[in-house]
Amino acid sequence: MQINGKLWLELPENDPLHWLDLAWMMYGLSLRSGSLNMLHPEGLTVRVQDYSFPASDYVPEVAAFAMEGWVREEFNLTPSRISVDYDTKTSRYIFSWDVGAPFSDEGSGISTRHV
Repeated sequence: MQINGKLWLELPENDPLHWLDLAWMMYGLSLRSGSLNMLHPEGLTVRVQDYSFPASDYVPEVAAFAMEGWVREEFNLTPSRISVDYDTKTSRYIFSWDVGAPFSDEGSGISTRHV
């Protein structure tokens, strides 16, 4: 699947992902698409070999953090400005994204906080 420019994501052949995991994984990769397109103007395909998590702690947005973190480490990039906090009062994770809300237009005015 094309992410942006010449950046592509290839999924495991024999281990289908849930659509939410896939969408968030693609979003996490898209956060680094500018840097990766500059580093690899000839093109780059990121191949996911496996994706697993403890079912008791499942939060689909974590796929974005897993992908962004892997890319950051693999290509020695500076930390992004995404973060997650756990609100013990509401028992919810609070995600903060680098620019705008995920899957929305950057200039939409939608809050950068996503619960």
